[in-house]
Amino acid sequence: MTPALLDIYDSYRTSKHFKSLRETGSRLVQGSGPATAKVMIIGDAPGATENDSGVPFTGRSGQVLDSLLGTAGLTRSDVFLTYVVKYRTPGNRRPSTAEIIRSTKFLRREWLEIKPLLTIAAGTTVAAVIESEDQIHGVLFPYWYNDDTHVYHKSAIVYHPSFGLKNKKARQWIEKEWSLLGEEIAEHAPDVLCKDCKGAGPRGKVKCNCSTFAISQ
Repeated sequence: MTPALLDIYDSYRTSKHFKSLRETGSRLVQGSGPATAKVMIIGDAPGATENDSGVPFTGRSGQVLDSLLGTAGLTRSDVFLTYVVKYRTPGNRRPSTAEIIRSTKFLRREWLEIKPLLTIAAGTTVAAVIESEDQIHGVLFPYWYNDDTHVYHKSAIVYHPSFGLKNKKARQWIEKEWSLLGEEIAEHAPDVLCKDCKGAGPRGKVKCNCSTFAISQ
């Protein structure tokens, strides 16, 4: 955990805007994973299990996520996991618009510290936050250049892992979208997910010449 990330979480923890959530017994759930991760997965808010453990995506939905990561050729050690709202909401309700807006500035600071080359939004709430709500599930979308990171990025939207707990058909559906995502990563990752070369530009324009790229290889 970098000093910058710890400062972000301390600022979130002491923010007056989330006092009501803290008073309901909710604990802050920090991001988890290497600060050098090339992939960042964002959920909307922690649930009861995450509130108890303090670790993102644990419990039953976390088990589903671990399986889905494997489907895409990834492991937890490859990704940074976090939430938009970092406290559990009462009754696991959907985070309010105010909670999301007030949390987004902290998420942006977190994102700029990690500088992921691929951002995966788990669910439509997060997709709206990162302005990816119009994307098709399980597909890497066009590059966009960030002036703060000076790196080309890609994003994708997937169903929240908990969707796979509904029934067998739902599980098959999300496994398919993660399989498609894995195929996209396998095909484009050497050009997209390379921090040593500061990221690569759109395919056919800028090529990554770095030989140190590795995600679960």
